Amino acid sequence: MKKLLGLTQKKRRIAAVVALLVVSCALLPQAGYADSGLVFHDRFVDETLWVNDSTCAFPVNVSGSSNVDDLVFLDESGELARLLETVSHAVITFSANGKSLEAKGSGGIEYLYNPDGTITVHTFGINLMMTIPQYGAIFLDAGRATYVFEHDHLHGVFHAGPESYDIAAFCSALS
Repeated sequence: MKKLLGLTQKKRRIAAVVALLVVSCALLPQAGYADSGLVFHDRFVDETLWVNDSTCAFPVNVSGSSNVDDLVFLDESGELARLLETVSHAVITFSANGKSLEAKGSGGIEYLYNPDGTITVHTFGINLMMTIPQYGAIFLDAGRATYVFEHDHLHGVFHAGPESYDIAAFCSALS
């Protein structure tokens, strides 16, 4: 999905989640957390809207919605240690020139907050799948991947599973 959405979008997503969790954790009462750690659950609908002006020769409006279930793990001192985010019923719509294409996804993301300040990110599931009638799959990103977010840089570490993006077919279908 990095080819379509761009690494900066992933960086923004990770940074936004980190910022949200830091603020959320700061607002939690701290009594009793130092002894055993804490796990809490959050369920919400995530919606996004932005313009992709780098994939095709024309701007593509991107809108998406998904159901998100988060398990947030704090360590014994109340610090954020891990976030397990499961995404279901993700639908992303790409629109341009009066035409629209729809992609679907499900799976999850695990964020591990390392003592050295880096964040290890594991993705799993069908991150993105888009088909065009009478053509077939033009986007398929499934399986498992690992990234490390370090000092505003996202480094790919591991990828297993199919990753296929037919950008020419995508742009043609929206032109």
